[in-house]
Amino acid sequence: MRSFSTIVTVTGTFMTMAVVLNEVFGSLFA
Repeated sequence: MRSFSTIVTVTGTFMTMAVVLNEVFGSLFA
């Protein structure tokens, strides 16, 4: 279960970073 929890945490972090980067690039190139 520990590995599953780690995967969920990493995935959540990656998704959050993707959203932040999307917002940043969106504001830069808008």
